[in-house]
Amino acid sequence: MEYIERMKLKIILLLACIPTFFLTSCGKASQGELRHTRTASPSTTRARSSTPTISPSYTPNPTSTQIPSTTPTVTPTPSPSITPFLFARTPLTPLHNVDSNQLLVLLTQIQVPSKYSAIILFSPHHPVMYFTGAGLLVKRLDLTSNDYLSDLLGPVNSSPVFLATSSDDLLIAGSDLNRVIVWDLHSGSPVQILEPTIDTLRGLYFTEDDDILVTVDYDGNIIQWDRWSWEEVARTELHQEQKRVIFVPESDGALILDDVDGVLPVVDLDGRLLSSIELPTLSYRFVSVSQDGKSLMILVHEGVRVFDIDTGEEVLFLSLEEVRSVAVTPDWSLLVASDADLNVHIIDLRNGEHLLTQKMDVSAIRSLEISPGGNLLGLYVIGPDQMTPYIELWGLVGENKTQ
Repeated sequence: MEYIERMKLKIILLLACIPTFFLTSCGKASQGELRHTRTASPSTTRARSSTPTISPSYTPNPTSTQIPSTTPTVTPTPSPSITPFLFARTPLTPLHNVDSNQLLVLLTQIQVPSKYSAIILFSPHHPVMYFTGAGLLVKRLDLTSNDYLSDLLGPVNSSPVFLATSSDDLLIAGSDLNRVIVWDLHSGSPVQILEPTIDTLRGLYFTEDDDILVTVDYDGNIIQWDRWSWEEVARTELHQEQKRVIFVPESDGALILDDVDGVLPVVDLDGRLLSSIELPTLSYRFVSVSQDGKSLMILVHEGVRVFDIDTGEEVLFLSLEEVRSVAVTPDWSLLVASDADLNVHIIDLRNGEHLLTQKMDVSAIRSLEISPGGNLLGLYVIGPDQMTPYIELWGLVGENKTQ
């Protein structure tokens, strides 16, 4: 009797477990179906692009002549290493506002492969820096995000040695001495190659109205190219070799040419002499022409000299011993110079006051540039190891802001 009672109890317990087992199994199946429905379908997954984009303010030029698809292009070079901005969220002090509590601080260092030539060019209207010396291309760095924009590629023989942007900031032209490549800054693609009528380029620029690209080569040929058709519309043969040339803004197309017996001729695009500047030395380098087209600044061994372009008279001499490289802001309010002892000097051109002198921890300073706003200094240097070339960005950050 007792045995029968135990068997009844087991049967009751067994029947009680059946619903629980059934519900648990169904619950696991339901959870499996739920996880499956949350898995994204490959057809609906959106890939994120790693290609940097250009500011919407860049608009394509629909009438530019496109390069034929058969034109060869170089293989893209990997982006050089770059150090992030140290003070990305700290506003930089304009260089002419430097005070005794401030020093130039290294913000970004970009290693480049070229030890012998590099160009740093700041966009006149956008926070973008262009630079060469990074293979057969032009690199673009967005100064607000510290990210690279798409490379400017083209069939060139070497890294470009001249760069010029149009005033509307839609085009940039570069040259490898024997041909000029024009890129669309919106797409980053080349739109035209001008060759082979240029022999060892010495200068290029866009006219003020942006309709003409002017090139000057070593043989003294001044060639005008129509920006819309890219046809040669005018040519002037100077019959004089040109080692250097600088263009005069606000002048309807004037050039200051290489010296002839110690005199700099100022000519128009047709080669007609407008004025001349007598030099005190035959060893010099062009630095800048003022925005109003009235003054020329040159670099000599003793320092910086400024001349009135119309009269040829010297109006300013700034003594700088063993000066090597010089840059000036577009408004000519600030001068930055490097010397043989690797010091960088910041000078207020309005009163000649030396605002800062700082020793740089490098073995050579090859060139330097100032951003249009006057708050960034770009240096092309060789590192302390005397081997590694860098492009560096420096800025002013007060001591109280770095803490």
